[in-house]
Amino acid sequence: MGGSYSSSSTYSKPSVSLNTQQSAKSMKSFFAKETSSLAGAYALFFAQDAYSGTAKKKGFIKQLAEIQNCKEIPKEFPEIEYEAKIAVDVISDEKRTDELMTDQSATNQSATNQSATIEQYLDAFEFPCTETVHRFLKDPINVISEGKNHFYGKEDEEMLVVIEKGEKTFLKEKSQPLELSTHIPLQNLVMKRTEKRYSAGVNQILEKIAETARAGGMYKGVIRKEKGDAFILDTNDGRIYSFTITRSHLEKKEGTEKTRVQTQLEIEYAGYIPGFSAFQEGSEKQIISGMVDLTKYVLVLHNNSPLIPSLRMRLSSTQERKYDFVSGREITFDKMIKQKSLEENCKSDVELTWPFIPFLGTSETEEEVRT
Repeated sequence: MGGSYSSSSTYSKPSVSLNTQQSAKSMKSFFAKETSSLAGAYALFFAQDAYSGTAKKKGFIKQLAEIQNCKEIPKEFPEIEYEAKIAVDVISDEKRTDELMTDQSATNQSATNQSATIEQYLDAFEFPCTETVHRFLKDPINVISEGKNHFYGKEDEEMLVVIEKGEKTFLKEKSQPLELSTHIPLQNLVMKRTEKRYSAGVNQILEKIAETARAGGMYKGVIRKEKGDAFILDTNDGRIYSFTITRSHLEKKEGTEKTRVQTQLEIEYAGYIPGFSAFQEGSEKQIISGMVDLTKYVLVLHNNSPLIPSLRMRLSSTQERKYDFVSGREITFDKMIKQKSLEENCKSDVELTWPFIPFLGTSETEEEVRT
């Protein structure tokens, strides 16, 4: 889940310098309609690097929010996840285009993908900012984290995810993809689902897993997930999109040769900055339009772009969820769109057995858990 600017922010407080003051002044002029773009403010904000000799300054969007007196980033439809996914394959500079057309090994996300860090992936996606080209501005806060996700479901339905992150545990519940009716061309680049994520202790997790089991859910597997967040501001309407690289590791199973890796770029709606004249509050159509434009922009501008020396990124739109990756399913998006009735979850009781509680660790035996 990368769709919240406020919850992903870890900043050092901006130093007060001449550039900082000029950048803030330029932001205020924009909201007062005295200037027509944020390009100048953006350039001044990140020019602090050269001015101070310090590391890349973080928090451009945060400073915009502070100028608009926003303590928290507002977001419509907080219960809905709007997400576009891009598969990221890594290829070497030596590969010829005709080889890429027939080489299927890259689609398995080979170990080459692991030769770059998550931060290097994020930094590889550049968004030029000039007075004439500045629709999408990147806020490279680059918050990096790692954890384990345990998946439960039945057939193509993801029912529950148990997340281990540091010393904390969380539960995440998502619906099946919901149908969009915005009539935006290429709207199906965006997946719409309901989502709940909340902190949970062991007892609450066990209760939820038991409930999932009674509804017919089964344990599907676990991934180790590396994750890095940056954010994109759409200067057309002030909407913010999380820009998240995830690298998921599925440990090798008996009879397989190696660990499988899925690398994706996930773009998710994350809220908005008030004060942009084109902003339409509560407009799902505007959200989808912005996400489609951003996804197309990334696919066109960054496909086959450099990652690190001798390696490039090959990008393609995908609808593969982490659940599909763990389950080994090949999913056709149109088949996933459905409205799920409550009756589908009303199944007979299923005994809670060891495969449903793997997050407790491997030190306990099945008999110990059952007692």
